[in-house]
Amino acid sequence: MKKSNIETIGGRIREIRLHSSLTQKEFADAVGIARVSVNAIEIGHHLPTIETMKKINRKFGSSYKWMIDGVEDNNKDTISMLQIKVDNLEERIRELSDTNKLLREFNDVLKGK
Repeated sequence: MKKSNIETIGGRIREIRLHSSLTQKEFADAVGIARVSVNAIEIGHHLPTIETMKKINRKFGSSYKWMIDGVEDNNKDTISMLQIKVDNLEERIRELSDTNKLLREFNDVLKGK
C-alpha cells in the first residue's frame, strides 16, 4: 500500500517548507540545495542527504525523529514550527512595509513632490 505524502520524509519536509511560508526556491536557498532537489525530495524521488537533513533541522527547528518517522519528540517541535512561522510572517510584513514605502516615494516622485 502506497503511503500518503505526509507519511514520507519528503512529505514532512514539504510540511516544514509550507509551515515556513516558503517557495521551493526560497527553501532550497535557505538549505543550500537546488530547487529541483527540493522538488525531487518532496515528491519522493530522492531522499535528502544527512547533511541536508542537518541543515533543515538547524534552520527550521525540526527533529530527525519527526522527519524520519513522523513521531514528535515532544511539544518543543510544535512550538519551534510555530515560532518559525511567526518569524517568517514578521519578515514578510517587514518586506511588504519596505515595498509600500518605496511605492509611496515613487508615487510622490510621479506627483512632483
